[in-house]
Amino acid sequence: MPRDLRSRSGGTPLPLSGLPRSRTPLGRGAEDRSTPLEDVLGALDCSHETPRVPLPSPGRSRGPLRGAPAAIGIGVSTGGPEALTTLLSSFSVQLPVPLFIVQHMPVGFVDSLVGTLAEAAPFPVHRADDEMEPVAGHAYLAPGGSHMFLAFSPTGAVLRLSQAPPEHHCRPAVDVLFRSLPDVYGSKVLAAVLTGMGSDGVDGARVIREAGGACIAQDQASSRVFGMPKAVVDAGQADEVLGLDEIAPRLEALVRRGES
Repeated sequence: MPRDLRSRSGGTPLPLSGLPRSRTPLGRGAEDRSTPLEDVLGALDCSHETPRVPLPSPGRSRGPLRGAPAAIGIGVSTGGPEALTTLLSSFSVQLPVPLFIVQHMPVGFVDSLVGTLAEAAPFPVHRADDEMEPVAGHAYLAPGGSHMFLAFSPTGAVLRLSQAPPEHHCRPAVDVLFRSLPDVYGSKVLAAVLTGMGSDGVDGARVIREAGGACIAQDQASSRVFGMPKAVVDAGQADEVLGLDEIAPRLEALVRRGES
């Protein structure tokens, strides 16, 4: 099996229609713990390590988002469970694209969060497993302790998990997911960076935007910790800065625009 975190294959973005359903059902409760998840996440510190790739100087936003995405990536840390619950519950319908989520978390808590998000969202939510084939209209959450990224397979896009070293002292890391998305979906990637400490997501947002995709950052007023979104904004990698309650409708509108 390939060990690198990004597919090196070339080619055009893979179509999403016709991909088989994931082989692993939604897990609930298998890793539940008595410690409140927010207390555990509050103890995580992903703020010290600088991104792996040097950042460009802050620049102007490219302006309004354009194009219809074929995949959505979301990165979040402190305050994430509440923010993700609000975000996913704000979608009015099942989306025609897959949604990939990295929430900084330790091993042992992902199933509890998956269960909460599955109840809030109008579409299925899964804990990601290695070699799971993503399905349009489903959301996939990286498990604690493993990086999650997208790669090519003979049948289409495939999720991969890795025990590669942490980035930003975190595994999973948002940058690992974000950097992989353009390798599979090309320019048709839309990212959102939500509340959290540190700068995880900036490097990945840059890669997505350089490939022709776009990135939304959560605004300060609605963020529990305005660290990760602020880092994206300060690096000039945010196309729009929106309140948490505005992000889902905006994502939905951009996806639906591609159907008209």
